[in-house]
Amino acid sequence: MDDHVRQLLIGLCIFIGLCLLMLLLGLSMQTVLRFSDARLEKLGESKKGRRIAALQENSDRLRFRVLSVQILFGALIPVLLLMDSGFYYAILDLLGQNSSIKNDPVYFEAVGITLLAYILFTGLYAALCTELPRRAAKTGVFSGEHGENFALNMVWYLRLMLALFTPFTITAELFLKALGRAFKVKPEVTDETSEDLIQLIDAQGENGGIE
Repeated sequence: MDDHVRQLLIGLCIFIGLCLLMLLLGLSMQTVLRFSDARLEKLGESKKGRRIAALQENSDRLRFRVLSVQILFGALIPVLLLMDSGFYYAILDLLGQNSSIKNDPVYFEAVGITLLAYILFTGLYAALCTELPRRAAKTGVFSGEHGENFALNMVWYLRLMLALFTPFTITAELFLKALGRAFKVKPEVTDETSEDLIQLIDAQGENGGIE
């Protein structure tokens, strides 16, 4: 197997692995945030219950930290496609053209295919890691009791990922605060009543409507 093609396959495997890691991270966050108060009360003072409750206390900060980690991993896509994986050179080899010839139409074809692959892979990553977890936790297979069980089993993973990337997320938060002051953004006041109402509506919607 050609070296460039081998590098391409390795890059694709790493990309799939990153997607799975970030998908699990997104699902863990969404199911933790949608964990019902009634179930938390049943858990009492158990370790997992306390950890979920602690994460729910500052939901906006949790969302931002998870999003920061997902963006960091998403930034690795161009590296995997355009550098480490040799994607561009693999395309040239597959088209049967020497990669050193840059004035040939095949060169521009390879560039176009590489850019198209970057767009497709980035879109796939965005869908898998952001919107899909939210929808799956709201009305999909990870909603309701299944989602709560998933949260109980994966809260350790959520905490681990946040701990590993604490330096990066803290840096992102500092930038956010600095930019917030520059744009004169006022601190947000959490409306717990509204949050509880939204969770109640979502829960009733999953069970067939509000009585």
